[in-house]
Amino acid sequence: MNSCIDRSLVIFALCIFAVPSIASNLESVVRAVTTETKNGPIKGVVTTIPGRSDTVLQYRKVPFAKPPIGKLRFSKPEPYGAWGSELDATEFGPSCMQGATQYFHDKPNEDYSEDCLFLNIYAPSTPKDEKRPVMVWIHGGGFTVGQGMFYNASYMANTGDVVVVTINYRLGIFGFYSLNDPKVLGNYGLWDQIEALRWINENIESFGGDKDSVTIFGESAGGFSVSLLSLIPSNRGLFHRVIAQSGTSMSPYANSPACAFASQAVTAYIGCHSDDLDARLSCMREKSAEDLLQASSPKNFVFVKSDELHLILGMGPVVDGELFPDVPQNLLSNSYPDIVDFYKSLDVIAGTTSQEGSLLYILLAPPELQEKHNFKLYEGIPTEVFQKLIVGTLVGTYYQNNTGVWQAIASRYTDTSSMEAQSMRSVELYAVVFFVVPTIQSLIAHASENHQGKTYQYNMARVSPLPFGPPVPSWFKGCGHADDLLYLFGMEIKKLQGFSISDEDITLATQMMKYWTNFARTGNPNLPKSEDLPVWPQFDGQSRLYMELDSPVQAKHGLVSEDVKFWTETVPTLLKSENHSHNTDREEL
Repeated sequence: MNSCIDRSLVIFALCIFAVPSIASNLESVVRAVTTETKNGPIKGVVTTIPGRSDTVLQYRKVPFAKPPIGKLRFSKPEPYGAWGSELDATEFGPSCMQGATQYFHDKPNEDYSEDCLFLNIYAPSTPKDEKRPVMVWIHGGGFTVGQGMFYNASYMANTGDVVVVTINYRLGIFGFYSLNDPKVLGNYGLWDQIEALRWINENIESFGGDKDSVTIFGESAGGFSVSLLSLIPSNRGLFHRVIAQSGTSMSPYANSPACAFASQAVTAYIGCHSDDLDARLSCMREKSAEDLLQASSPKNFVFVKSDELHLILGMGPVVDGELFPDVPQNLLSNSYPDIVDFYKSLDVIAGTTSQEGSLLYILLAPPELQEKHNFKLYEGIPTEVFQKLIVGTLVGTYYQNNTGVWQAIASRYTDTSSMEAQSMRSVELYAVVFFVVPTIQSLIAHASENHQGKTYQYNMARVSPLPFGPPVPSWFKGCGHADDLLYLFGMEIKKLQGFSISDEDITLATQMMKYWTNFARTGNPNLPKSEDLPVWPQFDGQSRLYMELDSPVQAKHGLVSEDVKFWTETVPTLLKSENHSHNTDREEL
């Protein structure tokens, strides 16, 4: 996609959604345990696994980098080094700085701090002579919120006999402040992720993990992250397999061309504007973390209006000339053979939920926006609102207001048969543009003439018993964005807490954990074989086989094949034709 940045469309968060807690408050500590590492002794805990007879080892708040404060703010992370005396890793550490929100509630630690570069390790407590595969979870949250500790990996570690690591990384302005200058390139949150992987490579064997069998996996911004890390050849050896859930590098949300403008706006707002870059940077480093957080809040920017729809990431990964020499969509071309080779050397799973467009009804939720455009979200999305607001914003943001593109999109996704039908077509448009088609493009690029790594696709179709986000509109149908997380990290917990969880949901959760951990062990989700796991076929660019995760699990082919053709062939062709841009007098179809 080509980007035409309208400053009025800058938004400082991809999308934030309410998440029912998947951190367990039912587990209990059995005993403390001390482990020797290269950095010194570390004390963790053995905890019960609620609902199971097994226990798991947990090492919490393990520092992998020095606190990114003072001169280290807006800098690459520096290795933490040895801690000398025994490190107490029995309690979780704070989350990285982020705006106060109602989301991610019931965390084990409700504090926030710039001193947040910690990781948490979950490992089976049963001794084993051979090393266990390692899985590193990178959380989502639009690069603005989230934390590693929210995801209780005890069940996954126990189910798959693997070591799971969850990490923190800097968020928002702290992780992605960029001024397009070698002194302030940005991407610090991604550098944090890389530093965590380096720590794991050097130390995970002390916890029974195999540094030569590391899988990185993440969802949403975490999916964008693991996919982006797969395009950095210097990461070779730090990980070997990738699971990108609801987000790949091909998505428009994986790159933030507006980040420098947003960063400059924060700098000016907080009073650090100066022609001298060093003075600007020094001023920004002297401000309190709370002041920076407030200054980077969308409400402090007149160009971010609550009565407008925003479809662009304000602060996030950028083309910096160091980690990324070009936009992700170009990095897998023939111009970057070393990047292509590294990407194809990895085993890859990538997939989406059946209705990622649940994010759209969150973006449409502000009352001011509904009042301005004369609709009520929970009644549905009228055709006029769809064509003028949603399609108009999309084409204005990414397609230079090309009238031909607008007409083609509006024609394809308009459904006047009912308000419910139009509402669902609206969220389907959002889903295919930002998640599903980019995921399939990433898979095709990986599978093409690949004799190194294996490729797999999934579609999560099971409707969650506890959907993420605000109350679901009655017209919405499908498995929404982030609904897969409960199956990987907390389904058994929620059942024990008294929620209405079916046997089918528990079965699917177990199957998914087995597929994920099998893949981490062998690069093949089917191995080792298990009678309860239907065969998951490999993906290729022709048949495009994928696994539909539902009850029952079954293999299918050609997910949204006509949409893929439309967005990869029809729209690019229209863009090459005469561009009747800035034509705002469009008639409804």
